[in-house]
Formats: sequence, structure tokens, C-alpha cells
Amino acid sequence: MAYSLAGLADLLREQRQYEQAEAFYERCLCIREQTLGEAHPEVASSLNGLATLYCEQGRDQEAERLYQRALAIEEQHLGELHPETANSLVHLARLSQKRGNDEQALSLLQRACSILEQSLGQVHPQTRKAMSDYHHMLQQKKRA
Repeated sequence: MAYSLAGLADLLREQRQYEQAEAFYERCLCIREQTLGEAHPEVASSLNGLATLYCEQGRDQEAERLYQRALAIEEQHLGELHPETANSLVHLARLSQKRGNDEQALSLLQRACSILEQSLGQVHPQTRKAMSDYHHMLQQKKRA
């Protein structure tokens, strides 16, 4: 059931139906925490979804708190070199850039790229996207 709720929440977020999406994300998070425990990787997935919603709404402090919690769960249970850990780093990097902290964003994104290269390889789409984001961010910084 949690997977279905997460899928619906993602769809509603993409359609900018934020209030409904938030309710589904919160329900999914609650189910996963109750059934799997507060530190399960699936909980981290729910946290990332809700945090992304908050980012889109400009609720950056709330988003950062959830992204940090998701990252801590992933590092502890999946390891520091897991692609999902890298995914949370990418989210945090984008949020840092949005908030004007380019140095932190570059550092987080560089770490994510390294993890993705090691775990998925250089030609994997997720690795290539992170590398592209990193190079784009570097170019923007040089122009500023």
C-alpha cells in the first residue's frame, strides 16, 4: 500500500496538487515508519519525496531537515557508497545551490558523482546526470 501511496503522491506533486500530495506522502511515511521502523531505507525514500515537495513549495528549511534525515538513514543502512545515498546528496546539493551556498552544493555534488561512478559506472544515466549538474554548477560559478 505504501508504494501506491508514494506513486500517487509523486503524480500529484508533478501536477502541482501540493496539498493532496503532502497528505499522501505523510500517510506513506507514517505507514513505513510504523511497519518498518523509523530508520528503514524505505522511510528514507518517503522522506526524500516529502522533502522534494517542500522544496517545490519554497519550504527549504523543512526540506533540508528531511533530506538530512534520509541521508543519515541511507548512510547507516545502505552505506556511504550506495546510489540512494548519492541521490540524497544530489537533493541536498540542489537545495544548497538554491539557497546560494555554491561551495557546499559543489562539495555535495562532487561526493555524489564519486559514489555514482564507483557504484554504477561512468556511463549510467544517473551518473551522467549528476556529472552534468556538477559541470553546469562549476560553469555558473565561474561566470559569477
